[in-house]
Amino acid sequence: MTSCAKGKNHFTSTSPVLEIMPNTTPKLLIETWLSKLRSYPPERAVSVIDLYRGAHWSCAKEILKTTPNLDLWVISAGMGLLHCSEEVIPYEATFNKLPFAPSSWWETLTEATQGVRRSSSIAQLMQTYPGDNYVISGSPVYVAAVERDITAGMASLINPLAQLTVITSGGYKGMLEPYLVRSHAGMLNSLNANMVCLNIKLARSIIQNIGCS
Repeated sequence: MTSCAKGKNHFTSTSPVLEIMPNTTPKLLIETWLSKLRSYPPERAVSVIDLYRGAHWSCAKEILKTTPNLDLWVISAGMGLLHCSEEVIPYEATFNKLPFAPSSWWETLTEATQGVRRSSSIAQLMQTYPGDNYVISGSPVYVAAVERDITAGMASLINPLAQLTVITSGGYKGMLEPYLVRSHAGMLNSLNANMVCLNIKLARSIIQNIGCS
C-alpha cells in the first residue's frame, strides 16, 4: 500500500482539482468535492494502475509485477482507498494544504466511499484479510492521515507486530511508531533510489525479505 503520485496521465485542464478555501471544514469540502466528481464525464475514468506516473509509481508497478500474491492499494487524498484495478477519473488532490487535520479528511473520504470502493478503508481491508501482511509506504503527512484507520484495523490482525510494517521518513511522530521503519538519506545508494522513490524502494526491499522468510 502506498501514497498516490502527483504526476497523472490523462489529466487535463478540465479535470477536477481539490480546491481548499480558507476556514473550510471536512463536511463542506466533501460536498463541493463530490459535486465536482459527479459532474465529470464518467466515461473518462481510467484504471488506477494507468493513472499515476513518475519514479515512485513505476517502482510500485514493478513490485506488483514481480511479486507473487501481492495486491497494490493506493492512499489517495482525493479518492480514498483505491485498489490498483479500480477505475477513477483523473484528479488532483493532496493532504498537504488542508486547514484541518489530514486524518479528519481521510475519515470523511472513507465515509463518502462506503459501498463504492472495493474496500472503503484500511480497517475494513484488514478485517476482511486478517492473516495478510501489510506494508504501507508514504510520506509523514500521508501516514498521519491514515494512522487512525490503520489502528482501527490492527485489532483484526492475528499478530500486528509481525504483519504490519509502516515505512516513512523521520518527520512522522504518532501512534504507529512501534510498526515503523524509517527511511533516511543514508539508504539512497544501497537501494539505488532518489528521495522521490526512497520509501517505495525500501518497501520493495522489505517485501522481498518477507517473501524469502
